[in-house]
Amino acid sequence: MRRLAPPGALRATCYHARPVTTTQVADIFDTETSFADLGLHAKLLKGLEALQFEHPTHVQSKLIRCAMTGKDILGQSKTGTGKTAAFCVPIVERATAG
Repeated sequence: MRRLAPPGALRATCYHARPVTTTQVADIFDTETSFADLGLHAKLLKGLEALQFEHPTHVQSKLIRCAMTGKDILGQSKTGTGKTAAFCVPIVERATAG
């Protein structure tokens, strides 16, 4: 049997990637909505501002509004679109409100 690589060497398979597309800011962010529009507490808004969060992403805008009503939420979106913050911001909001 013929070895293709010395023992312990890494083997890699090359795949042809799909063409990379440029994502526009409006594709990810809801530029017509601010975090203040979502009814968040002033302290939380100040924290988001300190983190330089200007506008929620589309998934955040939709899920935060729903979660703020106390309903269960389920969100599906591409990696890097803010799902974690969409779930965590309402938790922090409810914790600071109490």
